[in-house]
Amino acid sequence: MKTSQTHTYKNKIALKYHQKILLNIIRQNHNQKNNGKILDIGCANGIFLKKFSEEFKNYHLTGIDTSSKMINLAKKLKIKNLNFFKKDFMKYNKKSYFDIVVASGVLAFYDDYSNPIIKMLSLLKKNSYLYIFGTFNSANIDTLVKFRNNYTNSTWEKGLNSFSIKTISRFLKKKKIKFKFKKFILPFNLKKKNNPIISYTLKFSKKNQLILNGANIRMELFYLIVKKR
Repeated sequence: MKTSQTHTYKNKIALKYHQKILLNIIRQNHNQKNNGKILDIGCANGIFLKKFSEEFKNYHLTGIDTSSKMINLAKKLKIKNLNFFKKDFMKYNKKSYFDIVVASGVLAFYDDYSNPIIKMLSLLKKNSYLYIFGTFNSANIDTLVKFRNNYTNSTWEKGLNSFSIKTISRFLKKKKIKFKFKKFILPFNLKKKNNPIISYTLKFSKKNQLILNGANIRMELFYLIVKKR
């Protein structure tokens, strides 16, 4: 999951809005007083796990990312029961270990959605939850994208793939896995940045807006909430 866009997390010390909503969803399914283990796949600078630890004080926390820069930033947090590793989660061997697995913006790096989802589920104990945040298409079309961000002089890279809700639903139903999609609604505007790959919004009515990026892609964002039985 190599990307040139890690600098967008470099100076972030507060949760992004989608992370705040994710934390609220997790609160609804998990008792904050219980013991447990959480894995954040693609943890970036670790800020989500930091905020999680402030509420779920009895959890052991693990964050993994393929970026050395992000892991070095995350390790500076120095929080009790919190470990960070530079690692590809597809090579992470902790079967049936975690109570919660979180993966934000990760699935879009893979051309085949099935293997990453199966791997994520294998890391969970029974009766535990997987939370995936990212782009899913409400139309029944799957897209694979490669882009080159000339602003950062990047090589061709991935991270903008999108699979349809029907495609993912069909796959999970065949596996007899319980799941639901929850649409992400952004309640404020995002201005264009100098870096064109960063998302921005375009308002087309008083109550509705589109989330776009400079790759000429409209983004529909959802939480995929999966329970492993």
